[in-house]
This record gives sequence, C-alpha cells and structure tokens, in this order.
Amino acid sequence: MPAAALLPLALGGSAAIGLIGASKASKAAKQAATTQTASTDRAAALQFQLGNRALDFQREAWQQAQANAAPYLAAGSTALGGLMGLTGLNGSSPGAGSGAGLAPIMGPSAGGYQAPEIVLMRSPTGQTRQVPRAMVPHYESRGAKVVN
Repeated sequence: MPAAALLPLALGGSAAIGLIGASKASKAAKQAATTQTASTDRAAALQFQLGNRALDFQREAWQQAQANAAPYLAAGSTALGGLMGLTGLNGSSPGAGSGAGLAPIMGPSAGGYQAPEIVLMRSPTGQTRQVPRAMVPHYESRGAKVVN
C-alpha cells in the first residue's frame, strides 16, 4: 500500500484514540465531581451534627446554671417581700390596687408603716437637706449640723 493511502487510516485511528481518551477523561471528571459532591454533603452533615451537640451542651449548661441559682433567687424573692413590707410597699405590681403598689400608711397603733421623722441639716459646704432622724448621727460624723 502506498503511504498516501495509509494517511487517512492513521488520521482516523488517531481521531478514534482521541475520542476514546476524551470519553475516559469525561467519565473521570464526572466521577470526581460525584465524589466531591458526596464529600461536601458528608461534611455538611457532620457540621450540622456538631452544631446540634454544641447547642445541646449550651442548653444543659444554662439549665444547670438556673438550677444552681434557684435557691438564691428564692431567698432573694423572700427577702425582697419582707423588705417591701417594712418599707410600706405591698409587693403587688405597679398600678394594681390603690396607690399604684403602695400600702396605705397607718398609724403606730395599727402596727403598720410609720413615716420617719424628717430633720433639716446643713452640710459643711452650706447645702441644706432633709434627712430621716435616724441618719442624723451619720451626717453629724461628717460635719453636718441640725438646723433649728
């Protein structure tokens, strides 16, 4: 066979080999893309699980902190109720009942709240202020004088 006749066969074989190579490369690219997609999906699922575990831990830590603080909250609430009673507040929410949360002022014979006696005092700087009589020794120790 002359060399000129072999040329089309050689070119056709070369093209066929190129097509086969391209087909294999395309298949490999599809497999790589599939593997990468599966890896990404797996990583996202693991990240979701870790996020849920972190939220569960935070929830447990918050609940434990609430349980640890509960006795102090109860004691503070009880003490606040007693303090409000001593200061004349009845402990109800503002706006409820008469006086917007204030207990009525009763005389000493009724055993209720008695307003403190107020005294006028002058500070060393010359300012005057009304203070409860029980605070007079405190202010006198700082140089204030009772104004008659």
